[in-house]
Amino acid sequence: MQEDPKWPGYFPDGCPSESARPPQCTVYRFIKQNAPTPTDFVPHKIIYPRSIWGSNECQACGLSVYSTLEGAQKAFEALPATKRFVAVARGCITPESGKILETPTRGNSSHITWWVYEGVDPCAMFNIA
Repeated sequence: MQEDPKWPGYFPDGCPSESARPPQCTVYRFIKQNAPTPTDFVPHKIIYPRSIWGSNECQACGLSVYSTLEGAQKAFEALPATKRFVAVARGCITPESGKILETPTRGNSSHITWWVYEGVDPCAMFNIA
């Protein structure tokens, strides 16, 4: 019998919300080298442990991905923080990997938050787009 997937211990109670759903889609994510590495898949909650997230804490536990390559490229051009990235990777994510929720940003409707189950290696699901 297979164990139910678990969320990482740093997720707050009720995260992700009931409106998040299992994914079965192709998504795009910024990466810092010419191939995905584990450091490309660390959520802001871990990168910035002293930040006060308030109502955004759950979203900070997830990873930002985009539903279209065009959406990722648009964000790359518009956001100054993306200048530390060098490429966009494409990944096929499945229900076994976690849950997603469309979380559009101002000017970019393709943004998705992806909450990854504990023990899942997101790096293995991605290649250069």
